[in-house]
Amino acid sequence: MKEQPKIFIGMGICLAVLLAVPGIAWMTGWQWNPDAPSRLLAFFYFLTQTVSNPFGIITALFLLGALLWRLKPAKTLVWRCALLIIAPIVLGQVSVGVLKRCAQEPRPFVAWLSHNQPEEIHRFYSLDTNQRSRMVFDGLKDHAAIPAWQKAHWAEQTSYSFPSGHSIFAAAWAMLGVGLLWPRRRFIGAAVLIAWAAGVLASRLLLGMHWPVDLLGSIGLALILTYPSIRMINRTVPV
Repeated sequence: MKEQPKIFIGMGICLAVLLAVPGIAWMTGWQWNPDAPSRLLAFFYFLTQTVSNPFGIITALFLLGALLWRLKPAKTLVWRCALLIIAPIVLGQVSVGVLKRCAQEPRPFVAWLSHNQPEEIHRFYSLDTNQRSRMVFDGLKDHAAIPAWQKAHWAEQTSYSFPSGHSIFAAAWAMLGVGLLWPRRRFIGAAVLIAWAAGVLASRLLLGMHWPVDLLGSIGLALILTYPSIRMINRTVPV
């Protein structure tokens, strides 16, 4: 098929940009440090919020509508295309929930609050969600330099770290967008999605929510889940 080389070029660029986020962190030896936050932390928090509930639902509906509008499938194919687009997004979140319970990796901020003591980390995750949130706020009472919104974000998301739900959401949408827009020569739209997804991935590191390996796992899983949908949609709706 003539469009395949174009898809592979676009997907290659998308993967390279997304993998660069955890890759650069690893290669440079970057370590998250809550005492030296980025000046752009509030901006990255905004990017994270485009994925967090309830805004993530709005983002998903907007992107679904935008992709369907660009694809312009026949009326009889609209629901099929919509299902193929949404399926990897939903499966990604379900997979994340299962893998988190299997891996049981602590988040960076949890390890920091627990002073990297395995016993303290285990005690934290043995609590229920409300108790974890209270423990986060209690542990941050003497850290006035940390913004209130960041404390609230930590207290709200006290689950395990691997893989990253935010990252797989953003990476999956970027891959779907590139796989569907690139062969149709909608390069600007594809580039915007790649940049947004890369920003979301970076935000997860800078906010102390994830380790680089969490992002790598999410990117790989997003690719596995989205590529079949991309292939089927491009066969269903001619380029």
